[in-house]
This record gives sequence, structure tokens and C-alpha cells, in this order.
Amino acid sequence: MNSSSHQSFTELEVWKKARILKNEIFELVKAFPNEEKYLLADQLIRSSRSVNSNLTEGHGRFTFKDQIHFCVQARGSLSETYNHLIDAFDCAYVNKEQLKDLKTKIDEIERLLNGYISFLRKIYNKMSISPGNHSTSQPVNFSTNQPINQSTSHLISYTLHLADNALILGHRNSEWTAHGPILEQDIAISNIALDLIGQSRYFYQYAAELINQYNKTASFSSPSGGGREGVSEDDLAYLRDVLEFINCLLVEQPNGDWAQTILRQFFFSAYQFFLYQQLQNCTDERLSAISEKSLKETTYHLRWSGDWVIRLGNGTEESHERMLKAIDELWMFTGELFENAPYEEAAFQNGFGVNVKELEALWKEKVTTVFEEATLPVPQTASFQKGGKTGLHSEHLGFILAEMQFLQRAYPNSKW
Repeated sequence: MNSSSHQSFTELEVWKKARILKNEIFELVKAFPNEEKYLLADQLIRSSRSVNSNLTEGHGRFTFKDQIHFCVQARGSLSETYNHLIDAFDCAYVNKEQLKDLKTKIDEIERLLNGYISFLRKIYNKMSISPGNHSTSQPVNFSTNQPINQSTSHLISYTLHLADNALILGHRNSEWTAHGPILEQDIAISNIALDLIGQSRYFYQYAAELINQYNKTASFSSPSGGGREGVSEDDLAYLRDVLEFINCLLVEQPNGDWAQTILRQFFFSAYQFFLYQQLQNCTDERLSAISEKSLKETTYHLRWSGDWVIRLGNGTEESHERMLKAIDELWMFTGELFENAPYEEAAFQNGFGVNVKELEALWKEKVTTVFEEATLPVPQTASFQKGGKTGLHSEHLGFILAEMQFLQRAYPNSKW
């Protein structure tokens, strides 16, 4: 049940503060030049209103998981608002004092929002481990009349996690196709995208087989309203919604510039390399075989991205600065890689998974070695963003899925 059903969303302190900010920005943009009416002014109005809108929609949702998701969306809109205000300052539409005052208000809203998200997560996690609560212990959400046994459910979730990681990063990398800095590297990043999508397909195929084998009544409803028996690899990739994806937050982060794309690939490839090294020795024959094959590709991904980290870190002053900025943007998402989600812990305990906590030291050693050669500092601050492994994502994943899933949802069951 919704924890906040006893009060209106208008009573939320964070909503009240966001409303004040929204109204202040609405008055502020009236002084912008006419040519910005449908550009920066409109963007500021939309992003500031989006904070309240997401808080309101989340408050009206029935589950804590949905509430958290929309609060995260609100936090993204808040960051977007501040970015637009910086643009306004750069264009001399607002002065330094105005920007500082608005930044203070935004920081206060963010503090309240983070506290609210933390509160909701504590309740959600408490409910997830409550005795007899089965709905949250099985993150795979399919239409069924027959529950899958717990061990198989964990195997399916673990396999989907591996698939989701590879698919989302593969899609992100594919956005560079025809936009790479030089032709050779355009081809390289496109091939890495294909490798990752290929890996995801192997994992999705296995997950679909498990679902169909152990749950004879499993099915997906198509966007047009029709249904069919069985679940396919395409269903798992194209017909699940944001909250059903359980990839880590790192892989869904925006490409940014070439430095950020390279660093994201390096961080994930270093993790994936050590993961597959151990997973190829697991008790599940299919996961072992997929890992053994994928390890060869991942070895190349790690070498390629590592060489680029060194190249950019030791390159020009600008390339070095861009790498420093990329570290600031991405380091916060690396800690989640080494925290076991419930299905990962169960996978490890049952022999078909890896204890990712044991990979952290190996990963840090590899990152430190490459960073030292690249003359880049290894951050000493603890990374703190997590939630993707349990379906709590940044605002970016929704945009990825909207683009990636459009064709299947617009034209259900179409064939080439």
C-alpha cells in the first residue's frame, strides 16, 4: 500500500519547495529575449515543471517501486533545470547572484528529494524481505497462473541481469555508428556494440527457454492487445518496461563525448572480464558456455578501451581534462557492480553465479594500473549510486527503451 496515502502530494515538503522554484523560474524567463521564447525559456519552464509532475505522478502510484522511479525522474529534471540556468548565465540572461540564489534552492530541493527517495527505499527493501512476501522476491514479471520455483526464478533473474547489461551498453555504443572520431574507431565501437548485443541474445535465449520450460502458461501480451503462448528472446528485450530491466546503472549512462564513452566501456569491460573468467567455471552449463565464448570478445573490449584511456589521459591538455570530467561523471556508478542483488547472492550460493564482491579488488587493481599509465587519479571517494539491479533506474533508461522498443511496440510481431 502507498505509504503516503494519508496525505496529499501538496503536503510533501519537497513538492512545496519545487513549486516555489517552478514559479520563480516562470517569472525569470519573462525577461529573456523573444528569440528564446520557444528555446531556452521553454526548456526551463518544462524541466522545472517536470520536477513537480514526476513527484505528483509517483505519489499517485500504488507501489513503492513506482514512487521511487518517478522521484528519480524528478531528480533528473532538477539537474536539467540547473543546466539550463547555467546556459542562461552563459548567455547573460541571468546574473551571478541570481544563479547562486537559484542554485541554493535547487540544492535544498535535491537534499529533500534524496531524503524522500532514501525513505521510500527503506520501506521498499523492508517489504521485499518480509516473510511471505513473494511478489518482490521474484523480479521477473510475466503473466502466469503457476509460480516458478524459487531457485529457477533466481536463475532466470540472474540470466536476465547479464542480458540486460549487455543489451543496454550495446545499444548505447551503437549510437556512435557513423559518428565516431575516425573511421577505424567508428568500426571498432560498432563491432563492440554487436558483440554485446550478441552476448545479450545468448542470455535472453536461455532465459526464455527457462521460463517456457518451467512455466507452461507464461506469455506476453502484445501492445495491440493480442497474446500468444510462450516467451521469446525478443519479448524479453522489447516488451519489458523500465522497472522490469535489472541492468546496472553504469551501462545506461549517456555517451557524452568520446572520453566518457571510452571510460564507461573500460569500467564495464574490466568488470565483465573478471566476471566471465569466474562464471565460465560455474555449475550451469549454458551460462558457462556463454561466458567462455563471451570472454574472448570481452578481452578485446578491455584491451581496446584501456588503450584509449591511456591515449586520452596522456594526450593533449584537453583530452586529459575530458578524461577527468568522465571520471567525475561515471565513478559514482561503479560501486553498484560489486554489490550482490538478491538473485546474485542466490546464484552464488547455488553455484551458478559469481560473488561480485570478490571481483572488486581485481577490478580496482586493473583500473589503478591503467590510470597510473594514463596519469589519471583514482578517486578515493566511495561510489554511491545504485538501484539498477533491482529495477530502480536513472531517467536515461526510459529514453533508451523508447527508441529501442519503438518498432516492436508500434508494429507487434512484425517480421523482416
